[in-house]
Amino acid sequence: MKNGSNMKKLIAFLLCSVGLLVSVASCDEPKNALGIELQPDDSKIKTYSAQFSLDAVTVPFDVKTNGAKDEDGFNKILVSSPFSFIGHLPDEYFKSVSSDYLCQLYAPKGLKFSDIPEKGRIDSTRVSLYYTSYDGDSLAPLTIAAYKLGKTIPFEHYSVGNIDQYGPFEKLGESSFLPSVGNSRIVIGSGQDKVTIMSVSIPVDNKLGQDIYDRSVKNDPIFSSQEAFNKYFPGMHLTVQAGSGSMLRVYRTALTMYYTKDTIVQSSKKTDSLVHLVKDQELILTPEVSQIARFHHADLSSLLGKTTLSGNPDEYYTNLKSPAGVVTEITFPTKAIQALLKGGNTGYERALESVPFTLTADPSDNGVYHLSAPTYLLMLPKDSVASFFDRRETELTEAYTTFLSQIYSSASTSYSFSNISKLINKHIKDNPNEDLKVWVLPVERALSDPNSNNPVTLSISNLLKPTGLRLKHSKNVKNLRIIYSERKTTNK
Repeated sequence: MKNGSNMKKLIAFLLCSVGLLVSVASCDEPKNALGIELQPDDSKIKTYSAQFSLDAVTVPFDVKTNGAKDEDGFNKILVSSPFSFIGHLPDEYFKSVSSDYLCQLYAPKGLKFSDIPEKGRIDSTRVSLYYTSYDGDSLAPLTIAAYKLGKTIPFEHYSVGNIDQYGPFEKLGESSFLPSVGNSRIVIGSGQDKVTIMSVSIPVDNKLGQDIYDRSVKNDPIFSSQEAFNKYFPGMHLTVQAGSGSMLRVYRTALTMYYTKDTIVQSSKKTDSLVHLVKDQELILTPEVSQIARFHHADLSSLLGKTTLSGNPDEYYTNLKSPAGVVTEITFPTKAIQALLKGGNTGYERALESVPFTLTADPSDNGVYHLSAPTYLLMLPKDSVASFFDRRETELTEAYTTFLSQIYSSASTSYSFSNISKLINKHIKDNPNEDLKVWVLPVERALSDPNSNNPVTLSISNLLKPTGLRLKHSKNVKNLRIIYSERKTTNK
């Protein structure tokens, strides 16, 4: 009998424990505080939740002018990608985005060709662009032109707008192609390792290639340093001459000089034959020389502010567009949150515990080419954006102020930032008299091991891939939920 009584007491205790755990794991409104009732009064902690309204607006992403409107459609951002982007993409809602670039060519000191051309003759010279991916329509014809610069370009990491200062420009040539095949297309590897490489080949006056070879033979001073070569050939401007509907991600830009080398080869029958081998020598764009990107957006002003679409009048949208387009600025009511935290009864103190935050996107089809949604969004204080990219920071190095979203969920059309209470608490401490303004922007994340379940961020950079996204917001709706605790002040 005694054992049966003890068993009943044990079962009753376990049931009470389960009920207690369930109550602790939930959060109600302030009038229904959730505390651990078994604690003595002096150490009892009660948990509450409260809701606040947010405000959001679309602003230009121009960190060099602190978000000032750019009438010409050029915004300035830090570009750290080794790739070059060129093309033009239209969009019904987000309007068009185009990209071109200026670059120099690396000339090794004391340049010598790898082989001697037959009779010292260069057969043809071309500007070559190589790419493995593109956005847009695979069958939309595109024409790309190459121009020789009149002046050298600086080692500039920010994108530019006006390029007139680097003229006069001398047209080298142009080439038309379909993005899916380029002027030529090869497939290397197989299965998961298969890679398709497309190239654009722009024919230029062969006098340029012949002159470079002749000077290399004579040990011309233009190959004494990179600065000397830049004076001889300041660089190129690669731009869209005609066509619309695609944008290329170029991984290699080169000036290619083709020539013939005659070689004697022996057949299986021990017979000698003269073979004309086609060789090439390239001067390429490398990290050692300058590249400047340029991104142009048509009618950015139509995306600014708040966008109201037909349907629910209580909803509005803000916009995101990359590269160097527009971002969303969100204002958190940190002054009101601070007042709530200070508003406890005498003898009690309150602390902010958790602020779960999620942004919801509108996945509507926005036009013929349908700019895709960015994979990641970054949220950080407005006044920290420029320094964040300049100093090559990540969400790990700036853990109290910078939050990287989880990968975009197409199922829920949302970006989750988890708990941003550190950001709110730090702002209240440092700027108690100002509401917190943050920028939400598309970024590219480089991972230590993309196939790992828990990859580590190696770097975060401005997203140069063309993307477009609308974020949903509600007017006069308290959609920011905070969780805070209250406990009796300890007397010392």
